[in-house]
Amino acid sequence: MNNATRQAFQASIAVMVTLLIVHGFSLERGIWATLTAILLVSSTFGESIKKAKERVSMTLIGGTLGTGIVLYLVPLFPTEAALLLTSFLLISIFAIVYFLPRSYAWASFFITIFVVFLFSLLNGWSLSLFAARAYDTLIGAMVAVLVSGVIFPNRSYVDVQAHYLTMINQLDGFIDDIFYALHSSDPQYMCQLMGWHQKLYPSWEALKHKQSFSEFEVTFSRTKRQQLQNYQFGFDLLFHYLTNILTLLEKEPSPLCAEFEEELSQFQAVIKENSQCLSTLMVGEVPKSVDCEPHSLDAILLQIHQKIALHYKDQAMPNYAEIEHFYSLIYYLRKVNQLLVDLTNASPR
Repeated sequence: MNNATRQAFQASIAVMVTLLIVHGFSLERGIWATLTAILLVSSTFGESIKKAKERVSMTLIGGTLGTGIVLYLVPLFPTEAALLLTSFLLISIFAIVYFLPRSYAWASFFITIFVVFLFSLLNGWSLSLFAARAYDTLIGAMVAVLVSGVIFPNRSYVDVQAHYLTMINQLDGFIDDIFYALHSSDPQYMCQLMGWHQKLYPSWEALKHKQSFSEFEVTFSRTKRQQLQNYQFGFDLLFHYLTNILTLLEKEPSPLCAEFEEELSQFQAVIKENSQCLSTLMVGEVPKSVDCEPHSLDAILLQIHQKIALHYKDQAMPNYAEIEHFYSLIYYLRKVNQLLVDLTNASPR
């Protein structure tokens, strides 16, 4: 079932449930609960929870502020009351349009402000109307979350796990091309690397967007919450270090890369192995009896230290800039590998 069809079913069922509640408890302003239930049914369960939390909290805050202005501030200026309410109404409309594509929380805040001022201009506003707005919004939000979690649920946490695997597969190709570029003098290959980066960055942004919804789904699961936080932190740092590697390669690889081709190949093999281990563990395909342990680059790094010390042993003035450039690359590659190791250790076995 595609996403649009699933949401249509969920919205229809949410409306039915809300109407049953409205008629069962004879709610006078049931339209608010019904509209809230429709609007909060989202593409994933986590997104519905997030939007429901924002809608309810901002309705209470906005309603309190708007009610205070209408009942206590505006009466202080009786001759300018209509002008003040109209001005506040226009400001709230501007803010709704401005914030709707940027922040659902702030849009909900100004939508409530708008309702308060609109009712005040047309029929008047009271504390009882504010109370009705608050509990109707709460009812609609609860129905939306319940339906999203029970009827054809699409959980953000599952989506995020699948997206992590896609990202790891893309990272494999990216890392392969990085090591190829270290031995290639073809400038066209750097363009290909930049193309990889432009492909990975939107995927990373989409992943962070989904992660924000997943956090609400794993609120009551300490293990999953900790695992998700580890993934968030690890993948953010991965992109930081990969971007730094690209910056180094834009300045041309260090000449030492040619002298340490064998060691860099060993680096590549270890990083690839850890990446594949992480991917395999994340899909849960490794039986407990199979050894899938991550590997460190420390032994290879020690070899590089020894060879560089030997290389410059008889030279009075070693090229420190060349060494610094090479070691910067080694540092970032080592950090990438360590992050893969950390993420592997954080994966369920």
